[in-house]
Amino acid sequence: MRKRGYGIIIVVVCFQFGWFLSGYSGARTLLVRAITSDGRADAATIVKIGKREAVLQEVANYENFVKDRLPPITARIQRAPVALRGGKLAALQYTFIAEPG
Repeated sequence: MRKRGYGIIIVVVCFQFGWFLSGYSGARTLLVRAITSDGRADAATIVKIGKREAVLQEVANYENFVKDRLPPITARIQRAPVALRGGKLAALQYTFIAEPG
């Protein structure tokens, strides 16, 4: 949980995309939704969690080879990856382009 301007955020894992490791990076891919303390829910989003180096390489590859070549209605990286200082894992957020379920 983390605190935002309008209350505590609870992140709910809605779906894990199989029990497989996604793509070439070996990251886990989750569909998540943040819910505020007053019950409001953000839009569903994709979160990938993997080795820090692989996540950073994915961002670099996206910026260099993918970002400017995608049609408007495709998944996009939402913000810079996050990681704990000195941690071995990092997380990356993509838009979710579909209806959950």
